Amino acid sequence: MRHIAFVTYQKQPEIAQNDRLLVKPLKQMGIEVSPAPWDDDRNDWQSFDLAIFRSCWDYHLRFDEFTTWLTLMEKLRVPIWNPVPLVRWNAKKTYLLDLEKKGIPTIPTILIHQGESKNLADILNKEQWTTSVVKPIIGAWGYKVFKVNETQALEKQKDFDILVKESDVVVQKFMEGVTGGEWSLVFFGGKHSHSFVRIPKKGDFRVNYAFGGIFHRQIASQELIQQAENVIKTLHAPTLYSRVDLVVDKEQIYCMELELIEPYLYLDKTSAEMFAGAIAQII
Repeated sequence: MRHIAFVTYQKQPEIAQNDRLLVKPLKQMGIEVSPAPWDDDRNDWQSFDLAIFRSCWDYHLRFDEFTTWLTLMEKLRVPIWNPVPLVRWNAKKTYLLDLEKKGIPTIPTILIHQGESKNLADILNKEQWTTSVVKPIIGAWGYKVFKVNETQALEKQKDFDILVKESDVVVQKFMEGVTGGEWSLVFFGGKHSHSFVRIPKKGDFRVNYAFGGIFHRQIASQELIQQAENVIKTLHAPTLYSRVDLVVDKEQIYCMELELIEPYLYLDKTSAEMFAGAIAQII
């Protein structure tokens, strides 16, 4: 029996509910899985045949500690997926600018460096955006994200200044297509498994569960699948799993996010078996 770890965190140390669907098919393949919080020093990481990032959902709040732990994993030569270099790259939203340089249509994004003095109204005016979304460069689950339009720019300037004082920030064009739903396409070993749509609560723009977002399975068009595959092909390393979040806006498909660290995957029995198979192949 091989033994693998699903990387969690101490505040929610157990395997996340949806990921529990993987336990049975993995066991049938001769693989036992245990939860292992990344921030628990008692873990013997070298005792595992493989470690997989799954529900380490606080990494963005403790990023310096998290990157120190990543370095430790590299020093210990722990087999960990997705690979640490990809995780480091994907943790910062500047990866969207890298994807854009490789020809992937992404949400128009402006990078503001920590400590810079910038005026929100000037940014919107220069880019000719009616509305934008402001995010810290490292974040998850809608952390410190806010939307601002032309008439709110002066009012929101203080919030913006506080954010820029703390970290690098991205300002993105607000895509109206998000209100109709954001597509999430899931891949295992680079192969498309399934897709689902995330719809924000009425009056909101954030699709996360925490903000009232609704998820439902839906079959993606071949055009959406092709675009998601194009995103994955740009990566400089293979992936065990990935989730490509796309939005259709004015008949154009844009990459909203590429999730390689701890995405919710909306597993069911079939997709869990596919994921388990991908894990077994790596081992």
